[in-house]
Amino acid sequence: MATLEKIRNRSGLLLITIGLAMAAFILMDFLGSGDSIIRGNQLMVGKINGRTIDLPEFSERVERITENYRNTSGDVSLANVTRKQFAEAAWEEFLRESILVKDLRALGLTVNDEELYNRIIQHPDILQADAFKDEVTNQFSEARLQQYLTTLQDQRADNPEANRFWRQWKAFEDNMRNESLNNKYNIAISLGITKPAKLAQFSFEWENRTRNVEIIPILFSGIADEDVVVTESDLNAYYKRNKDKFKVDEPYRAFEFVTLDVVPSAEDIQSVRDELMKFTREQLEKNRATGNYDTVPSFADAEDDSAFVSMRSDLPYSGRFYREETGFRPEYDSVIFSGDASGYVFGPYETNQEYLALGKVSEVRFLPDSVEARHILIAYQGAERSQSQRAPMEAKELADSLLAILKDDRSQFEALSTANSDDASAAQKGGDLGWFTENTMTSAFSDYCFTNSVGDLGMVMTEFGFHIIEITGQLGSSKTARISEIAREVIISEKTDNDVYRMASKIAEAANDPERFSELASKAGAQVRTATDVNRFDETIIGLGQNRDLVRWVFENDRSEGDVDVQRSSDNAYIVIHLTDIVNEGTAPFTSVREEVEDAVFNEKKTQMIIERISGMIDNDLNTIAREMNTTVTNSDVMFNANNIERAGQEPRVVGKIHGLTENENHIVTGDNGVYVVRVNSTTTPPRQDDYADEQRVYLDNIRSTIPVGVMESKRDGAKVKDRRYKFF
Repeated sequence: MATLEKIRNRSGLLLITIGLAMAAFILMDFLGSGDSIIRGNQLMVGKINGRTIDLPEFSERVERITENYRNTSGDVSLANVTRKQFAEAAWEEFLRESILVKDLRALGLTVNDEELYNRIIQHPDILQADAFKDEVTNQFSEARLQQYLTTLQDQRADNPEANRFWRQWKAFEDNMRNESLNNKYNIAISLGITKPAKLAQFSFEWENRTRNVEIIPILFSGIADEDVVVTESDLNAYYKRNKDKFKVDEPYRAFEFVTLDVVPSAEDIQSVRDELMKFTREQLEKNRATGNYDTVPSFADAEDDSAFVSMRSDLPYSGRFYREETGFRPEYDSVIFSGDASGYVFGPYETNQEYLALGKVSEVRFLPDSVEARHILIAYQGAERSQSQRAPMEAKELADSLLAILKDDRSQFEALSTANSDDASAAQKGGDLGWFTENTMTSAFSDYCFTNSVGDLGMVMTEFGFHIIEITGQLGSSKTARISEIAREVIISEKTDNDVYRMASKIAEAANDPERFSELASKAGAQVRTATDVNRFDETIIGLGQNRDLVRWVFENDRSEGDVDVQRSSDNAYIVIHLTDIVNEGTAPFTSVREEVEDAVFNEKKTQMIIERISGMIDNDLNTIAREMNTTVTNSDVMFNANNIERAGQEPRVVGKIHGLTENENHIVTGDNGVYVVRVNSTTTPPRQDDYADEQRVYLDNIRSTIPVGVMESKRDGAKVKDRRYKFF
């Protein structure tokens, strides 16, 4: 096999275009953060075992991973992922290169060029790339692969794009080589792991061992906290004795927050109502052409409702018909469908959260309940579901010519539909659509069919293209009203926005007074919520959703407990943030783990109380002890590999202790949920097996599946890592 360099000279790979958009976005965030390069290496994303990774290098890696995802997933707009996920993937690559691959090469493990090439041509992305498929067989072709990269290499000196693609190819090579190296190492480790038959036998017997026990669970929950005396010195003493339990590997923050939604005020809504009510009266409007004032009729007296609405509404005119049986709006239906209500103006009313509308009954008429029709669809490039390459004007010209033919001779409809229609299903039936109800078809199509008469022939445009329609039948008749609406958006005024901000600022001023903080939030119609254990790489906060900017704020270097800020969220709200806890690496401060310490100390005290009470009667009959403790005895079989104790829940430590007790004696066992009086009656061990090959295989399969992650975690624990990604992502 030739060397890989020679292979490159005659091979190629579909390379992913590396854009600068993400790097620009990251740099924009950074440059707006207020950091100064004078204060140090502010572009350092991280350092791994002495190797510094700066922002440009890291951003290029992120962009490569991003583009690879776009091409392999089809999620071009990145709707299903966040940039943080790509940053995480890039960081993992740097970690592997710096703390794993380097060590593996030091051990003498290598991947030669022949191995690498064979892995590359078997990679799914390479095999599936259209650029490398034979034009005749549509199968992967090494020749196409080689031709592509040869061209790329020849042009890289003079063509910046080719050079960039070549560097991308080299990065792909490096990743493939490192992946192969990792696989070799993992295989070597897995081959060195075994489980002797004797150990497999021992594990099988213990894991399937069962002890029949009588047990009295005396749970901590049965003792009220008020009956236990716990002092501040007790809490401090426990904290000092158990500092190892409160080690912090990853910094976290806790904060309170209040969210004030910025929504239209009553004044904002009334202002729009007043605007709409003007249209119920005759008005004078300035004519821009003449400079004079023209008298404009009221909405009720307008002759052309479509034109009147179009000139005054923030939403397009629809003029939709509403049927009496389904109604329009309950509060107006009794008038709208009473006799001929044409000209009746009503409202204003809310159409949704953003608009108010003034309505008018433009027309009352009876429309069919169902229609039969046929059509010819002339689609164009860009129309919905269209595969046509026609320009819109070409499609319109063709539709006009077909309509002209049909107006002279409708007997040609079936033939013209079969030959020209882009609705393949209907074209097979001469354009026939059969019978359909009002809401079956798209609105413009449906309006034509239900508001015209049998035999009418015409053309409408929809999102699918141009339709030549002939109405061939109509059935039934229902009373309908055409409603025209002038809709106006309810815009949040500057005054309203300022009022909400002032309220947020007032709440922020009281943040360090818990009672006042809660009181002001309540008056504003909000509540104080808490976020705990917020990691510096978190993107989502429960109760706030995605808010990476807020997380970055609480982790800024100059933050202190008690800091307060008011921020504007992406969903139009003001957020008052009160930073309550800052916990960095090391031991968590007592204040941040106080509740956990209190729970532990209360349980310790309760354990002492229970043991003192039952110690003097431990040799009594279990039923006697149970009566004294106001509980009952439970008889159950406890397996060694179980975690639960009946009536007590998860108690793995108690299960383990039970399997170490002597039989036919009363024992006191402490657990996480209470204290237990236990008596072991008998022990059942599983029958001896002919061999324990299954146990050995299951063990080895389980342990080998953890090797890749375990190796990486071990290397990571021993590495010197400084991670500053949170400053940029």
